[in-house]
Amino acid sequence: MWLKNLEYKNVIISTWNTSVHGSRAFQVASKLKIIAHSLSNWNKANYSHLKLCMREVEEELFALRRDQVNPQTREKERLRQHLNHLLDCEQTI
Repeated sequence: MWLKNLEYKNVIISTWNTSVHGSRAFQVASKLKIIAHSLSNWNKANYSHLKLCMREVEEELFALRRDQVNPQTREKERLRQHLNHLLDCEQTI
């Protein structure tokens, strides 16, 4: 999932460039801990809402299917694509 969102690389790079004092081993271990924490926060900010988004899109699709009198094919297709994207993201978690 992260591979589809290239922001994760910026999180790693900016976090790795954080100044840490101590031996080389201590610097590497500290930076890895900081990166893990930063990626965890980034993941929560970007992907914690997947289930909610999926539910909302599914409800919209259901409503559009229910209203057969005025089918809105473009909107249905947009919602289907969005739901497929969310499902794809969920599968890669």
